[in-house]
This record gives sequence, C-alpha cells and structure tokens, in this order.
Amino acid sequence: MYSRHALSSAFPSMTEGQLEDLVEDIKQNGLLEPIVVYQNQILDGWHRWSACQRANITPEFVTYGGENPIDYVKSKNLNRRHLSESQRAMAVVACNEWQKANTPDGVKPEKILAEEAQVGLRSISRAVLAHNAGMADDVMAGDITLYAAEKKIRNKPERETVRVSTEGLEAYQQQITELQNEITALRERNEELQTLSEDLLAENEMMQKILEEDERFPAALKEIKNLQDRIRIYKEQMTGLQNQANEAIRLAKKATKQNARPSA
Repeated sequence: MYSRHALSSAFPSMTEGQLEDLVEDIKQNGLLEPIVVYQNQILDGWHRWSACQRANITPEFVTYGGENPIDYVKSKNLNRRHLSESQRAMAVVACNEWQKANTPDGVKPEKILAEEAQVGLRSISRAVLAHNAGMADDVMAGDITLYAAEKKIRNKPERETVRVSTEGLEAYQQQITELQNEITALRERNEELQTLSEDLLAENEMMQKILEEDERFPAALKEIKNLQDRIRIYKEQMTGLQNQANEAIRLAKKATKQNARPSA
C-alpha cells in the first residue's frame, strides 16, 4: 500500500465526482500513464492510483529517476491544472517548505516563488502565513482564500464573500469605466477639482487590479460605492463654486454700472 508523497500533497486533491469520472475512464480505456514513485511514495499519479484501486485494475509503476522532484511535480501540476491564485501560491510555498526540511540549500526566495506561481509577493507572504498557521489544507481544498485566511489568522473581521458571474464582473467593469469618464469630465469642467479628480483616477486604477484578483472582489464593490459617493460630493462642490462665480459676476456688473454713472 502506497502513501502520497508530500510534494504530491502540495497540490489540491480531486473532488469525489472528478475521481469517479477518472475511475470510469480507466475502466474503459485503461491506465494511460504510469504511477511515478519516489522515496517509496507516490510522487505523481495519486488519483490515478486511487482510481485503479476502485476499478480493481493493477496499475503500472515507474520510479522517478530525475534530480529535481520539486520541479517535476510543478511541471505536472502547477500550470496544467485549473488552480486558483491562492492554490498556486500555497502549492509553491508547500514545495519550498519541503525543500527547506530536506535540502535547505535549494530553498527559493519569495520573489522566485511568486514568479513561478504567477502571483504577487503579497500572495506568497499570505501563503507562508497560512502554512505556518496550519491552514494549508483548507486553502488547497478551496474552502478559504489566502486573503480570508490572513484575516482569520490576524483576528480581523472577514469581508463577505461575493460570487459573481462573468457577466456580473463585466457589468462592474463597465460601471467603473463610466465612473472614470464622469471623473474626467469633472476635472475638465473645473480646475479647482483637478487634484481631487486625479486622486479618484488613481483609486480607479487600484480597483481594476482588485477586480483581477478574485479573492479581493468584495473590496471592489465597496470601492465602487466610495467612488459614487465622492463624485456626488464633488458635483455639489462644483455647483457651489459655480454659484459663487455667478454671484461674483453679478456683483461685478452691478459695480461697473454704478461706477459708470455720471457724478451729480
């Protein structure tokens, strides 16, 4: 009976439904790819092995003969499976922790891990925090994001998770574009609001980045509301400025007329 290698466990497990589909496929087509063993444990093919057990099929085994098992499992899993940003970050951190425990000389800096997982440095830092807090399995299972894990670990209140469709996301992006156009119009109409408008444009760019990170999408909803509120305030300010300007013009015209009258 084989056990699963820690490097294999660094990546998410199949759901029960996915595993059953694999069982049926192996029953019909046989095992197309052998199980790879390293250190007497399954390095690659844990789910294929599990499916073979259920299908009562004897699998083929091969022994890993390479020199870098970490790069091997990453090449087999990191970019070939549909993983979330949180899961990719946690996977490379878990592999790095195994490296640290076995061959410390090969430990990679967080910057390299971020490049491998195609995530930001903040995500890697959160993954390290979650790993050290014993929450790696929860993140890998998709039960919690790294963002929510950090909030939980630091005892900060979590934001409500919001699930949206692609159409909903596009609608919010369109709303942000409209807000950006409205902000630009305010800047063009009144020079005194120039600085405030530029601040809003900077916030809008930040929101675009937030929307690209699924785990931070709830923050985008709040930022949209903030933008709408600030635009309303700026419009009121601009109206007040315009009223003041009109009053100044009226008084100037009145004074001009008075000065133009001949003295008695």
